[in-house]
Amino acid sequence: MVREVSMKQTTMRKSYIGEDVFVGIDVHKKTYYVVARVNQEVAKKWTAPASPSKLVEQLEKFYRVAKIYTAYEAGFSLFCTPSLLSERRNR
Repeated sequence: MVREVSMKQTTMRKSYIGEDVFVGIDVHKKTYYVVARVNQEVAKKWTAPASPSKLVEQLEKFYRVAKIYTAYEAGFSLFCTPSLLSERRNR
């Protein structure tokens, strides 16, 4: 666990070092609905603005030291988050 300390409260956040994180993304025009699973359990659910670069930033913030696998619903949008994530991690 990693301890984060703020002026108001102390929170505990799990360290994902060496973990496989599976991320499902439901792509809509204005938002993405995202679910991340680790060890067959839901680790986090959230709604994000429809911005591939912002979603990549969020994934890297939450799961920086993990191996991230993404899956998304194919549809209208030529979704590019998986390729952005791959590019940033392979630098």
